[in-house]
Amino acid sequence: MRFAPGGTDPQALAARARDAGRPATVVTASRTKAATLRAFATALDLPEWFGHNLDALADALDEVAAAGPADLIVVGLERLRQADETSYRGVIGVLRTVARAHPDLHVTVIGG
Repeated sequence: MRFAPGGTDPQALAARARDAGRPATVVTASRTKAATLRAFATALDLPEWFGHNLDALADALDEVAAAGPADLIVVGLERLRQADETSYRGVIGVLRTVARAHPDLHVTVIGG
């Protein structure tokens, strides 16, 4: 997992990943944990039964990683950090854990 400066263009990162043959997903986080989890669910096209909690997010990201090399680019987590530090740490923790377990899943957090 890596952190990129706030001005980094997520679409440019996604385009580079696609040029390298890796699918890329951009997730735009929000000020609340619930809205941030909905953003992950929408961006990753998760099923309706997605649990909308951190354990469910970890499971979903494990499935994404199992499909093969991919890039996950997360923007806006600084808004969650400012509003709810505990939820921010939880999301970052999930991203770190999944990235460590799946080296082919390249996770980039922009500005967070």
